[in-house]
Amino acid sequence: MLTMPRVSKFAVVVAIGMGIAMMVIGSIFIVMGVDAKGEITEALLKERVITSKDAPIPGVLVEDAETARSQAAAIESHTFGRFGPFAGMEQDDTNRDVYLKGLTLRNSLNLAAVGLGVGDLAVGVGAITLVLGMFLAGFAIPVHLTVMRVYRLHDG
Repeated sequence: MLTMPRVSKFAVVVAIGMGIAMMVIGSIFIVMGVDAKGEITEALLKERVITSKDAPIPGVLVEDAETARSQAAAIESHTFGRFGPFAGMEQDDTNRDVYLKGLTLRNSLNLAAVGLGVGDLAVGVGAITLVLGMFLAGFAIPVHLTVMRVYRLHDG
């Protein structure tokens, strides 16, 4: 038979279980986000790319999203600014190879910047999930005790 004390105890167990699951999932998101950012940063540093003199952030090592975007912008100004859009180039234009190499570098730098942003997002979502799990698990027992106190007062 379902009684208020049994339902409340069941709800506490479910809430604590869900809170623990959220804390585990949040922790996994944080670890994976930090790991992804570390891998991307390590790959950027391994290449030892220095931003060009005409980049928005000139003469620094590309090691984060901001410097990667800066160098990508410089490469874009070198290729797009010099040759125009790739689709507008003639098929036999000898600069197509230069343009494609620049495009490949630009895409790699932009992909690194986006990957670092996704890593930040994973860490943020993980932190929020972890905190919400702590609240859910932490408030389960006090809510159960309050519900039981009110139930006893009204039940008599």
